[in-house]
Amino acid sequence: MSAPEPAASPAAQWGIDQLRVIDEFSLAASVPAPAAGAYTIAFWFQAVDTARTQVIANLGCRDAGESGWEIWLAERQLHFRVRDQDGCVAEIALACPPASGWRHATCIIDRAHARLECCLQTTDVREPLTTASAALTCGPILASAELIVGGYTDPAGGHFDHTFGRQRSGALDDLCIYPRVLSRDEIDTFRPAAAHTPKADISLTPAGERAPCVVRFDARMSQAQDAQMRACWWEFGDGYADYGAVVEHEYRYAGDYPIRLTVLSDQHVEASVERTLTLSGPENPLRPRPVFVNGTEGHACYRIPSLVRAMNGDLVAFAEGRLHTCSDSGQPIRIVCKRSRDHGETWTPVQIVAQAVIDGEEYTVQNCSPVVDTVHGTERIVLVMTAAEHSEWDLARGIGMSRAWCVVSDDHGHTWSPPRDITAQVHRPAQIDAAADWRIQRPALGHAIQLQTGAQRGRLFHAGTLTRGEHSVFNSQNYVFWSDDLGETWQIGGIAPQLGLNEATAVELEDGAV
Repeated sequence: MSAPEPAASPAAQWGIDQLRVIDEFSLAASVPAPAAGAYTIAFWFQAVDTARTQVIANLGCRDAGESGWEIWLAERQLHFRVRDQDGCVAEIALACPPASGWRHATCIIDRAHARLECCLQTTDVREPLTTASAALTCGPILASAELIVGGYTDPAGGHFDHTFGRQRSGALDDLCIYPRVLSRDEIDTFRPAAAHTPKADISLTPAGERAPCVVRFDARMSQAQDAQMRACWWEFGDGYADYGAVVEHEYRYAGDYPIRLTVLSDQHVEASVERTLTLSGPENPLRPRPVFVNGTEGHACYRIPSLVRAMNGDLVAFAEGRLHTCSDSGQPIRIVCKRSRDHGETWTPVQIVAQAVIDGEEYTVQNCSPVVDTVHGTERIVLVMTAAEHSEWDLARGIGMSRAWCVVSDDHGHTWSPPRDITAQVHRPAQIDAAADWRIQRPALGHAIQLQTGAQRGRLFHAGTLTRGEHSVFNSQNYVFWSDDLGETWQIGGIAPQLGLNEATAVELEDGAV
């Protein structure tokens, strides 16, 4: 049978139908403020990875100056923190090793007994409930705030990622907030008396057909005794997914599609089943070919890709090779490339184009912007990129200096020159021009262009980005810079007056306008 509810109804509650949005974005909701004496947060969760920092839910508490509470996973532990309006912090952590199954957490603020407590249990009654507690000496926390479920990133969206549940990396169910302390007996009722593994089954209508066609998918669950199906997820084998007991999906092309269904019982036990759907019909004209694959060839992550066709017909793809993390601030980062001689069907191994090594320590090279000389008949590819020993957040605060580098290849990208510092030609940091005080500078993301018409035919043209003085990355501006000698020298053009502009790319129109 399903686990009974605690004795009193929660003040706020969200089920899996509401919480599944964290697959794509965080859920924000208004909740009662923590009572003066007691407060309990309870929820079921599943986490693929418990080592990475992932904020499950928070009410305020996002920085050192904000009161509230926060629950997160990190270093294979479940953490619970409370911070009052004076900055006093109480925090506990409970071991939470990786596991494929669902677990239930209960986090308690108990001012009557001056304690913070966290309880963790699985669906297996043979496994004991684990607890951790700490003294609670903090005063009142914020009077009201918005509950965020599913975590957050930095405002720019790339320097840290503390989200939970994105792309089915985790899931939540039955998130409840109680304006009181739950008893141990009430906490025990969250776990079912017996949890049975269900059996999942797929029904397809039609089971085989000619594409394009719409297929209906029905999820079935059996062999779980008194358990009922609480939720189910579909993966359709073509990169798309959906949620629901009965769904429809359109297939446009022939192929063998591996269908995967995962069902969740109301005892919080999962089961999965796979089935292949074979369709005849027209072939997909697009043939995806992986080029840069995260976690391979010596890099944890590849970001900011770009692609050019060299004058010999080869495709040359570039990316940032991020060694340890996908974070924009996760040093070291280097510029890498791959080559295809058969129009993208196959690709060479990763080649390092540029890296910043200072006194034996590697830092960051980012924002590679390539352009091919198609006007003068050379074999040259010109890259402009940024190099720095500090993150963009530090640069925006005036710590360190962003440098601009130029790297060229005169053999269609087979070999590359050492980086040449062109900072003084395309950038005006305080160290060079104190009155201008540019902080962050980037070339055109994606690629630059070579002008094909008019008096400036052959010019290498970049639409760059900059910030000035105390303006943050959200008050950045666009400007242009160019080279009329294939990257040997550079000069700065105009600056767009509007604030809030960012990563721009230029294009030349048929009439020669840019």
